Amino acid sequence: MEKGELVILSSHSFGELESVVDQLIMIQNGEIVAQSSIQTMKQQGFKKLDDFYKQNKGGM
Repeated sequence: MEKGELVILSSHSFGELESVVDQLIMIQNGEIVAQSSIQTMKQQGFKKLDDFYKQNKGGM
């Protein structure tokens, strides 16, 4: 892949995403409900995608 290209990937595994992506966007019902870099999520102490989602659902 070239820098700046977009791939849409669906996963519930933080470890899987951590090795593949730099940025994460969560979409619910066609709306972006959360957005962050993997590095920022790790710095904020998130270890599970579910925890990140629960904190951010309903708006960014």
